[in-house]
Amino acid sequence: MPSSFTPAMGATLTLGIDHYTQDVSNLYTSQALNTSGTILTPPSGALNESLNTITNTGYFVQSQVSAWSVLFLTAGVRAEKNTTFGADYGTAVLRSATVPFGWIIGCPLLGLISDRLGRRKPVLLVSAVLLLNCMAWILFGPSNVLPPYIPGLFAGIVSGAAMLPYTIIKEANPPQFGGTATGVVNFLNFTFSALLGPLFGWSLQQVSGGASQLELPHFQRAFQPMLIGVLIAIVLCFFLRETGPAAKEEVNPE
Repeated sequence: MPSSFTPAMGATLTLGIDHYTQDVSNLYTSQALNTSGTILTPPSGALNESLNTITNTGYFVQSQVSAWSVLFLTAGVRAEKNTTFGADYGTAVLRSATVPFGWIIGCPLLGLISDRLGRRKPVLLVSAVLLLNCMAWILFGPSNVLPPYIPGLFAGIVSGAAMLPYTIIKEANPPQFGGTATGVVNFLNFTFSALLGPLFGWSLQQVSGGASQLELPHFQRAFQPMLIGVLIAIVLCFFLRETGPAAKEEVNPE
């Protein structure tokens, strides 16, 4: 829900809910079976089956306030009814939190660098290349080289360049359409966020075969398309028109 307080100030509010349900069946035995070959009819009480339903419902709210299409402040809250992470849930949350913490550093830092250069494309391109390498390292790199929180933090910092398209689309359109242009970017951003989350969750469930315990190869196969997406973004950067002040000065020198 985008809105503009003034020509220089704007805000968006996003609300959402997701729900996940999976039936898990486990077979176990409490006694030894002294048999050979295929067990057509197991002894009474030898095999037991437990049926469990894993249900998880999450609610989230996110708000973003922008000033002059340069400074962006984003805050969000997510609540989970249940989780399948088990005892390591706290660790998983802290590692995931390093990415938005990186945004806190990367968004203003990369925006400042872009303003100092007077250009948007170089910052976008370099950040995208670094993000591609960082994500490839997270998925396929050795886990005992870097501290566990560093890759997520670095990914958050370099992905902070995703705020630059807000400035680009405003610079590429007449001033009277600045609010509409920013709203379009927000619409695309949150639409893809809402659609790709469940899509990757479904993909993860498919590659794991519905296993109750997810392993590293499952995540590697499910999230490989993200690498392709970043690679496509790098290619598209070369076709993007530069809208920074330095490019305008070259076109219209005083």
